[in-house]
Amino acid sequence: MAVAPVIFGIQGYNASNGEHTDSSHVVAGQYLILYGNFSANQDNQVIIDGQAANETSQTQNQINVLLNGNLTSGQHTITVINPNGTSSQSSFIIVTPAPTTPTITEPVLTAAQGYDSSTGVYTNNIASSGKYLILYGNFAASGNTVLINGQSANIIAQTINQINVLLGSLSGSSIGVSVSNSGGQSQILDVAITAPTPVNPTKTAAITYDAKPRIGGLQLPLATSG
Repeated sequence: MAVAPVIFGIQGYNASNGEHTDSSHVVAGQYLILYGNFSANQDNQVIIDGQAANETSQTQNQINVLLNGNLTSGQHTITVINPNGTSSQSSFIIVTPAPTTPTITEPVLTAAQGYDSSTGVYTNNIASSGKYLILYGNFAASGNTVLINGQSANIIAQTINQINVLLGSLSGSSIGVSVSNSGGQSQILDVAITAPTPVNPTKTAAITYDAKPRIGGLQLPLATSG
């Protein structure tokens, strides 16, 4: 003989974070847990506002229901019915969760390296025109701005721990680098500038031509040191 169902308590449950809520703070699309005395034959039927609910598991003391994501905010009636037609009724309240805004903290700039992609050489705290500058620290995952002497720089990649910048033409002996986002602005880090090493053209021997000798009308070049 089936046991007459009795609902003792109701909780909401968020499977993504393991959080339980009371019956007045249930969220649509998440789980509803019913506690009480139910048929042990797993033949209980759950009705919400007159519509059959989605029971995911049930025992004689607990029934789990996956709620419809379209349930509106406000109070809803839930009924458990056993095969004999006896039932127990209760209610719960659907609430709309407040949107979560990620917290963005003030960026922290700890170190910088120059990088020459043509040679693969890194230089600590030294930047060069037209090369890369790699910044290390704690940043937002996106939305950071790099300022070089107060001007926005060309960011080519950024993560929470590293920002890569392609530098333009630099002048002077150093630059002031900082990172800013909606959380604030980092301290300014002074980075030295190194000028590219000038390349001296290779001196080659000059070629002069003498009026003689000629072979078959062909004038021969005579090399002289320049």
